[in-house]
Amino acid sequence: IALTIMGAPLEWFSGGFGLGIAFALRGILANFFAGMILLSNNKFNLGDFVILDPDRDGRGAVSGTIVDIQSRVTSLRGIDGGETTVPNIKMLESNVMCYTKNPIRRHAIQVGIGYQEDIQKASALILATVQVHQDIQPEPAAVVLIKEIGDNAVILEARFWTASAAKWW
Repeated sequence: IALTIMGAPLEWFSGGFGLGIAFALRGILANFFAGMILLSNNKFNLGDFVILDPDRDGRGAVSGTIVDIQSRVTSLRGIDGGETTVPNIKMLESNVMCYTKNPIRRHAIQVGIGYQEDIQKASALILATVQVHQDIQPEPAAVVLIKEIGDNAVILEARFWTASAAKWW
C-alpha cells in the first residue's frame, strides 16, 4: 500500500513476492506431495522395518520400524528405541530396503572349521542344529555350503529362512 501511495505500480513487486514465497515453501510442498504419494500407493505400511541409504553428504543410514506416516514426515522407531523423523521426500528419493514386506527372510551364518575336521560331519551338525530351531521355516529348506577356503579354516555358511514379521533379527 505504501509503494502504491508513493506511485510505484504494485504489479512490479507482486511477481517477485510470489517467487520468494514459492522458494520459501519449496521444501514444505515437496514433502507434502511426497507424503501424499506415500500414503496413496501403500508402498510402506505401519510396522514395516526399513533401512534408508546414507545421505549424499555421507552420514549414516537411517533404520527403524515405521510408526507413523504423516503428510510431511515419516517416524521410525530404531532398534534402540529412539525415534527418528524422516522427511517424506527422503523416503521417495532414497533406496529403501524393507525387511518385512516379504513374509519370509533368508539369513546366513558363517562357521569356520579347521582343515583337519570332517566337512561333511560339520555340515550335518550345523544343518541339524538349524533345523530343530523353533523360529526356522521348514520351507525353503536350510542348506550348508562351503563359502570360502580361508588361510586358517574352511568357512561353512548355513542359509535358512525365518518369518519376517517376528524375530527376524
